[in-house]
Amino acid sequence: MMRSSAFRALAAAGVALLLVAGGASAAVADQIIVDGDGVVPIAGPDGQAANIGAACTDTSRTFTVLLAARGNGGDQNRFADGGEVTVSFTSAEQGMTVSMPDTSLDVDDTWSVNRQNRIGTDTVAVQVTLPAKTEAGQGKVHFAYSGEKFGSTTQKVEGNSSVTVNWTAGVTCVSVTDKIAPILDLPENMTVEATSAAGAVVTYEATATDETAPAAPLVTCQPASGATFPLGTTTVSCEATDAAGNKSTGTFDVLVQDTTDPVVEDLPDVVREATGPTTGVTWASPTVTEAVTSGLVAACSPESGTGFEVGITTVTCSATDAAGNTGSSTFSVEITDKTPPEITWTAGPVNGGHYVFGEVIPQPSCTAFDLVDGEVACLVSGFSTAVGTHELTATATDTRDNVSTTEPGEYTYTVDPWTSKGFFQPVDMGGVLNTVKAGSTVPLKFELFAGSSELTNVSAVKGFTVKGIVCPAASTPADDIELVTTGQTVLRYDTTAGQFIQNWQTPKSGAGSCYRVTMLAADSYTTITADFKLK
Repeated sequence: MMRSSAFRALAAAGVALLLVAGGASAAVADQIIVDGDGVVPIAGPDGQAANIGAACTDTSRTFTVLLAARGNGGDQNRFADGGEVTVSFTSAEQGMTVSMPDTSLDVDDTWSVNRQNRIGTDTVAVQVTLPAKTEAGQGKVHFAYSGEKFGSTTQKVEGNSSVTVNWTAGVTCVSVTDKIAPILDLPENMTVEATSAAGAVVTYEATATDETAPAAPLVTCQPASGATFPLGTTTVSCEATDAAGNKSTGTFDVLVQDTTDPVVEDLPDVVREATGPTTGVTWASPTVTEAVTSGLVAACSPESGTGFEVGITTVTCSATDAAGNTGSSTFSVEITDKTPPEITWTAGPVNGGHYVFGEVIPQPSCTAFDLVDGEVACLVSGFSTAVGTHELTATATDTRDNVSTTEPGEYTYTVDPWTSKGFFQPVDMGGVLNTVKAGSTVPLKFELFAGSSELTNVSAVKGFTVKGIVCPAASTPADDIELVTTGQTVLRYDTTAGQFIQNWQTPKSGAGSCYRVTMLAADSYTTITADFKLK
């Protein structure tokens, strides 16, 4: 397998591949594996020692190993997909020390797909320091691990591993000339979204490589990854120092910005019945949620308390944060008009009153007021001067077709008919069949009264009819005929007698026929009737 120049340089410095065996249960249980060259990807046989070459007699020697999870195919002791393995340094021989900035390994989400001899993609860099030595030797560095177990939320896959470190007799190291500084690998300038007024927690990865051990020098940055960065641009300064004291520095910028609109609460739609031309509607100010700017209050247009006309109006509530981001929400205000106009009678007959036919009856009128439209047209129906009881109905309609109508029977009046007297003698009344000679003249005498007032004008008489009726002991009635007056006489009012007189000339033929003579007054209601038989 090909190795990079970084690996070759590391090997030249005496750092070899390191594998950590997992103990007696390694054959069936997942474990961790350690790569001593400090360069990914990790590969190599289990149990390979770290061969440092010559130890330094005058200074310590630090090298990097990488830890990773390894799947050995144990069905009952496998790491959980996407789980976490915690690693820790337990002890070291020969005065070796360990620095572990990170102690967590993330297991791949598809860990169980390939169960055997699988190495995870996540690594933890461990800095191992061998103190100055004059003689050749070896020693072990011990680790412990505990990982989430596949198929269980309580059990763990646990174990201990160690690596053997070998070195030859010490040599003087400070005389080694290393003037090449590490190469920093820093992120590009970053832009992140603020999560609070304090800014945002920003994480990043800053690494370095070096041609001499350690191949991956420790990089320190300020502010550190995981710190809270304030709003605006912050310059991150990073530094890496190799074993010879060569330093590399670099910077990158982190811009924390607020481009998120405030969230304005959605208010429910409002439906109100109109109380006038405009109807006032109020609502509580909607809640505004904003991560960065506190105390925001939404402004609504139209404002709460505005008078709304009939119909649907969209209300928009918005809030703008300190960065100029604006969020909004809308709801509708619907003003309905289902209330009919209110009717008021203004003139007309006396409700429940009586009038004699021909008497002047006041014309009815009404007004109507609508909450929204104001005054609207009011129409009256049912008015009549004819004899009988009449019911007046008032109707008003607003512009939204709400109709108001007075209740049935609410307003009535009565036109009373005239009264009459007659026929007077020589005509007999009371159902008597008057026998008269054919062709003779019968004076029809009568009186008409409008209430207590006697009527004297012949216009008070609408007319006379002569209808054939069935005579007693007969089977068929005579034909109807027109009333004929005698000579040139006409209906008249005799002021001396105080009565109307109509001279009826009976038919000249048709002896034995019977007729009913009826006078109909101008009120079209009052009648006087008498029956006659010709002889």
